[in-house]
Amino acid sequence: MDIIPNICLKIFYLTITILLLSCQTLTFTQINSHINDMPRCNPQLSGTSQLVQIPGYSHAWHIVPDCAYFSIESVSIVMSYFYLRWVTEFTDPDRRLLKILNDLMIQWGHEKKMMPGYTVNGDRVESSRVLGLVITPGVIWININEKNKICKTSFIHELVHLGLISQGFKGDPDHEGTRYLGWTPAHTRFINDLNTLMCGMGF
Repeated sequence: MDIIPNICLKIFYLTITILLLSCQTLTFTQINSHINDMPRCNPQLSGTSQLVQIPGYSHAWHIVPDCAYFSIESVSIVMSYFYLRWVTEFTDPDRRLLKILNDLMIQWGHEKKMMPGYTVNGDRVESSRVLGLVITPGVIWININEKNKICKTSFIHELVHLGLISQGFKGDPDHEGTRYLGWTPAHTRFINDLNTLMCGMGF
């Protein structure tokens, strides 16, 4: 009973995203003009990791372990909403973050990674499960969970680290801690609010 309304909502949000992108005169390729011609994840290659280009971004790609996870449309829309809201709240005057997004490589994986790190409050943890990593300013790794929604992963969280890198910070690995600069409570709220919005949209 909910299938048709959900599809209509996604079409509505996709349309709004495209309009927002055109109004902002960004350097994205228009999502709706090329998406039908772009290669997609091939379900016949099940069990094999596949490299697929993200529409709307000139050289952005993601590696998926299975076609069941995260369509290129979903990833593109989430990235677009992230950037538009980032520009509104934190600005991107030289479009450095936009360049990072246009050249981004996203690696999705099921593997469990343990390493030292920091909580959102800045507390040092010697060994904890990692849900996402900024490997380089052009490569991020995201752990896939069983809920199969981008909003339930650390995707937006890692994009915020990239946003801080684009502003000249070191990515601020201790988040709201005081050892590194950049991350503020506003960035934490930004992540929570955007993930809530994306979950509401079905992404």
